[in-house]
Order: sequence, then C-alpha cells, then structure tokens
Amino acid sequence: MDRLRLFQNLVAAAAIDGDIADEERRALAWFGTGLGIGEADFVASIAMAADFKLVVPKDAKEREAALEMVARILRADGKVTGRERGLFLAFGRRMGVADAELEERLRYKPGPKEHS
Repeated sequence: MDRLRLFQNLVAAAAIDGDIADEERRALAWFGTGLGIGEADFVASIAMAADFKLVVPKDAKEREAALEMVARILRADGKVTGRERGLFLAFGRRMGVADAELEERLRYKPGPKEHS
C-alpha cells in the first residue's frame, strides 16, 4: 500500500464520527510528516475525508502497522466513540484479528510522545 493511501486510511478513521477533532488533526499531521505526505496531499486528503474507506493492506507487516496507526488516530482525542469502535472492530476483523485484541488496542496507552 502506498504511503498516501495509508494516510488516507488514517483520515477516513479520524472522520468516521463526522468531524476531525483538533487532536486528531494534530495526530494526522504527525503521521503525515512521518509518511512523507506533503502539504497539498494533506489538505486534499482532509477535504476529501468523507470519500475515503478503510482499505486492508495486502502485506502482513503493513496490516499490523495500519491497525496500530488507526488505533492511535482513534485514541487521539482521548475518547473512542461508538462509531469509531465499530469501524475499528470491522477493520480488524477483516484482518482476522480477535475482538479482545482490538479492544485492547483501543484502550488509551500513554507512552513516550505518542504523537506530539
């Protein structure tokens, strides 16, 4: 999966509840920088957020990374809504991940600068 498509997955997750909170936007900026997403692609992706759907990467390593990044985006504002939880569970199930593991990933885990 190319980096822009991976970033668009994150945007889709952040926008699932109808709004991208400031904390989610900061997390997207952090991930975007790490993925090498330029400003034009960042702005365009945010503007088109409602058009994106979560795509499961083909590669196992990419699936693991995508799952963790989506979880971090959903936790960015300190709360995970019902819609966000449902999206994440459906995404993870499509990868064959058990619900218990998915729920654990959604629990906020403060760590060293998760996305500051």
